[in-house]
Amino acid sequence: MVLLDPWLQAAWAKMLKNGLLLELLVFVLVIWRYRPAAHDYALGAVALVVVLSGLLGLVPAVVIGQALWVYLRGAVVLYAILALRPSERWIRAVLWTAGVWVGLNCVVALAQVLFGWVEIHRAQGFYEHPNDLGHLCGLALLGTLVWKHRFRWAAAALFAAGLAATQSRESLLGVMAGAVVIALHRRVPVRRLAAGLGALLALAAVPVVVLPDVRTEVARRFWGVVD
Repeated sequence: MVLLDPWLQAAWAKMLKNGLLLELLVFVLVIWRYRPAAHDYALGAVALVVVLSGLLGLVPAVVIGQALWVYLRGAVVLYAILALRPSERWIRAVLWTAGVWVGLNCVVALAQVLFGWVEIHRAQGFYEHPNDLGHLCGLALLGTLVWKHRFRWAAAALFAAGLAATQSRESLLGVMAGAVVIALHRRVPVRRLAAGLGALLALAAVPVVVLPDVRTEVARRFWGVVD
């Protein structure tokens, strides 16, 4: 359902997706005996930020609940995987399928930017908006940081290029923050972390420097934020 999401925008498809996620949530709550871990507190902090933002913004409780579901429904999948404890073969099959899909979108995104096949000078691949692809590339890029495979650097370069083509600011910032967390957890040397983040920023700046239309769009978005 996630991979087909760009084309399944009908109401029935969204209801089916949410229904499957709710089914997973009930499954986890019924069968799992779980001890709290570090990521639970991180997700709790995200939930607290969403609730406080809604309360301070005088947002209706229904909308706050919808926001919690949108931002945290991915956690349902995480807990379902932890509860089921699937085999390594199953995990590899899922990761390779997702990785190929992300790579294909990155190739399409690069073509969109190079040949001007986009309306707002930001690539979106097969998705509706560049930020959607940016989030996907960002998550995939973070995944390569903990992936022990000889193709990891090639995959990281492709995902980073796709991220650069989307010009998604929040995705770039999210990747940088996530990389810092992973580096601290794995005790990566500061110089190595700085070099990696510098390379990511340099790659993200390439479309802005090389393509005038992208530069114009970035300037427009910048002044929009200022206003």
